[in-house]
Amino acid sequence: MFRRADRAAWLRWTTVPATVGAVTLAGVNATAAEAYTPVDCRSTPSALRTAIAAAAPGATLSVRGRCVGPFTIGKSLTVVGRGQAVLDGNHTGTTVTIGGAAHVRLTRLTVTGGQGSRGGGILNTDGTLTVSRSTVTGNASNSTGGGIRNQGTLTVELTSVHHNTARTLGGGLDNVGPSGRLTVVRSTVHHNTAATVNGGGIFNDATARVDFSVISDNTAPVGSGGGIRDTGADGRLTLNGTLVRDNRAAGAGGGVSVGARATATLNDSQVRNNSAGTAGGGINVGGGAVTVNRTRVAGNVPNDCAPTGAVPGCIG
Repeated sequence: MFRRADRAAWLRWTTVPATVGAVTLAGVNATAAEAYTPVDCRSTPSALRTAIAAAAPGATLSVRGRCVGPFTIGKSLTVVGRGQAVLDGNHTGTTVTIGGAAHVRLTRLTVTGGQGSRGGGILNTDGTLTVSRSTVTGNASNSTGGGIRNQGTLTVELTSVHHNTARTLGGGLDNVGPSGRLTVVRSTVHHNTAATVNGGGIFNDATARVDFSVISDNTAPVGSGGGIRDTGADGRLTLNGTLVRDNRAAGAGGGVSVGARATATLNDSQVRNNSAGTAGGGINVGGGAVTVNRTRVAGNVPNDCAPTGAVPGCIG
């Protein structure tokens, strides 16, 4: 069962809407606004590309309208959307690429229209990136990370990652080892697809933590880990107060699939109503190790956990 505080927080954040990126900057006072560099893409769709190139490191760009990219950010910047601000990759590459050791924050934006070889919507190569109060949707990768591919440090907070597709791994998010550090907080990862391999919602072979979030309705139509695939010697996954539901995998692990040498710990969470084509509709362990603490695994098809006994406290 959830602790009372955990349950209250989980209930408050499991209904983050898919349109969470469409939030205005209400309440910004005049003094704060003066520190922003305005970028108006309504009349000039390429304005943001020009502004990024001209911005001093540490600047904040305040964006309106639909900005057409792709965009590459190799310096520390904050990009804040006003109104219905959109970053559109125009299906000509990854929508936003973060390079170098930059510290970048993307806030109140919709990231869409990406078509990349690695990372459809966002590729964080080795920077420190925060995606906040945003939506990452309608992106595709020819390889991994339909929504986001992370090779550095990534925090996704109060954000919806949905309806993205990767040809291989990580339809929504791909966290790449050994250097990847992913934190998902009070967000939703839903209706993403890993078309030919594993990890419909999230693929992780590095360090990932998911707090008070929902992983739902993701699909691995050929492989394993409809919701989450955690694998490899560097695979370290922790779920806290998180709901994994209604995910599907043709192989094993409809909700969560844990592969060789990886570890996963589920605290105060739920894994329910997921389905797998072979075994472990809720959780499947294929050579790794899973620990569940105060976590409910129920209603999964064809069973809750597999192999039997691989997840102490879960009867599959």
